Amino acid sequence: MMKFFLGFKYALSGWKILFTSERNAKVHLLAALITLGLSFYLPLNYLEWSLIILCIAIVLAAEGMNTAIEALANRITKDEDYHIKLAKDLAAGAVLFISFGAAMVGLLILLPKLISTF
Repeated sequence: MMKFFLGFKYALSGWKILFTSERNAKVHLLAALITLGLSFYLPLNYLEWSLIILCIAIVLAAEGMNTAIEALANRITKDEDYHIKLAKDLAAGAVLFISFGAAMVGLLILLPKLISTF
């Protein structure tokens, strides 16, 4: 049972590292907080809340995985290496792709509600 709780300790340590050391993670976290703030202000149903929360979780998880890949790649070599660059670029591209998708979901849900509010 102790290993189970240690897993949470390590995961929270990962969150701390991610959000204190990675600029893009801070940007994603800020966007998530703004989105959550708007979501509390606007009348969202359960499905809309579910999609917003799922998108936020996926973007932040992808950012964490990207950071982990970059850390491992940098540990392997700092020299120019095609395969290391490929792995890092693909991971960053995946985060960008997910972020665009999440932004589109957020806009589809929140923008009509914002427009009708004003």
